[in-house]
Amino acid sequence: MGIRETVESVYVAIVLAFVLRAFMVEAFVIPTGSMAPRLMGEHYDLQCPACGHEYSYGWHDPRQIAPARGDTYNPDGAHCPSCGFAYPHSRMKSYVNGGDRVLVMKYLYRFIEPKPWDVIVFRNPQSNDNNYIKRLIGLPGETIEIVHGDVFVIPHGKRQWQVRRKPDRAQEAMWQVVFDSDYVPDMTRLAGDGIKKPRRWEPLSADGPGLWDAARAGERVLAFSGGDRPEYLAFKGLLRPSLPEAEEQSRREAFVPRYSYNSARQEKHLEDVDLCGDLKLSGVFRPLSEDASVSLIVGGLRYAVKARFDADGTVAMFRRPREVTGANWPSQPWRQVSVGRLKVGGGYQIALAHVDCGAKVWVGRRKVIDEIYPGDYKGLKQRLAEADESPIPAPMARIGAVGGPLELWHVRLMRDVYYTSFTLSRQNPPGPPASLKHRDLQVESMRKAKSLKFDIVEGAPGWGVSGRPIKLAGDPENPSDMDEFFVLGDNSPQSLDSRGWIEAAPSLRLRDGDKLLYHLGTVPRYNLIGKAMFVYWPSGFRLPLLPGLPIVPDVGRMRLIR
Repeated sequence: MGIRETVESVYVAIVLAFVLRAFMVEAFVIPTGSMAPRLMGEHYDLQCPACGHEYSYGWHDPRQIAPARGDTYNPDGAHCPSCGFAYPHSRMKSYVNGGDRVLVMKYLYRFIEPKPWDVIVFRNPQSNDNNYIKRLIGLPGETIEIVHGDVFVIPHGKRQWQVRRKPDRAQEAMWQVVFDSDYVPDMTRLAGDGIKKPRRWEPLSADGPGLWDAARAGERVLAFSGGDRPEYLAFKGLLRPSLPEAEEQSRREAFVPRYSYNSARQEKHLEDVDLCGDLKLSGVFRPLSEDASVSLIVGGLRYAVKARFDADGTVAMFRRPREVTGANWPSQPWRQVSVGRLKVGGGYQIALAHVDCGAKVWVGRRKVIDEIYPGDYKGLKQRLAEADESPIPAPMARIGAVGGPLELWHVRLMRDVYYTSFTLSRQNPPGPPASLKHRDLQVESMRKAKSLKFDIVEGAPGWGVSGRPIKLAGDPENPSDMDEFFVLGDNSPQSLDSRGWIEAAPSLRLRDGDKLLYHLGTVPRYNLIGKAMFVYWPSGFRLPLLPGLPIVPDVGRMRLIR
């Protein structure tokens, strides 16, 4: 009886596993870096030799479909996101890790409606023979347009454009490092890489260094000695010999939304326009007197915001147009709250985020201020149209202080995902070579697309990008299989997503008689598979005797997908 019961238990377990896989949960492997750095395909895990910052860099080799697990490769083109140092690939080879393995809740969207910013898995409508993972941006019945990196939407039944704001859970997953004071670079290494100045903070005082000391504790701490007048530090960019020795140019360079996951040759930006002003500035505030006051300031294209943190517990936020310069802030705060008196000598995590036409302030883990303002769609479009004659201002990040002495530890500057504007092209963004089967389907789908006379013009704006909004079919009050969705990858320069699709699989429901049903750039509801929920196997640890096999799970990097 014992053997029989054991066999029956194993049999039942196998049957349940197949049932779960077929109807509830299925595992998928991410092959590319379109959702990096949150979700990764084949990649290197690197540590910057100059500052010690750890980051991931995508594997790419047009000569191979997949890397050999036991071999090491040169991470050609890798660069540190915090200090800018180029990884010395010629001297330091590294193993390539496989893509993240994720669990997907299948058929979830048969019971609940998809929500904006969900990470979803769907059958690729270009071929219908492979699966994609992207972030859901547009819902049925909406009109979508990407303007200066942000997503604007006209909801179903409405007429006005509004910004599609991210929920906190998604926003936290999408922040990317611009600067981290905990990683101080070796200036000798930086000089050898052609960098004259790292990304650091410099006084704005015209009278010299002023009251700020930006070199405390090996440049890891910003210290203010105290004074009756406000003094500010400004975030500077990298200075290289190839760049003009001008403050404005180096500051602009710091906010071009490049990805450390990509090599420079994989990215194309309009460097005078594509400047990410959706920023988060944070640190640990340590008041050393009862009248200490520190301010965090960030600014984008249209507005700048300031959060002032006083030792008596007052937190005040101010907002002004970017045209106003200097220290001219409104006398009355936009919003003010009290969090209770801060202990002298204590440490308090503070943060200010200016993102999606709104501002948020945190003290510790508590969000104490969350304010929004209407997204000025027409004004933003008009300002971008004038960029050739009047360059748009560079984003800014500053830290101010007044009153008693204080210190700021663990300073970090982060940026949001900035969605670039694709043009339609037969040359898709680089990625792993397609299978022969996929290539055959591409040829067939191209033939089919031409016969359907899709509006494909080489070099024309992509679907949903600035100047070419896309209207998604469907009615949210009456869901149907023919509803359309719009999707984007977090790794915007390296994601083949709704913006650039020029193919349609012949197996899609393309037409009903003479009526065209499928529109390029969209995912039909019947192609949805489910919602990505959990990374159950990130790149694992490697055993000393078997370095080519990452067979030990890295439990610390298992995570929910936001």
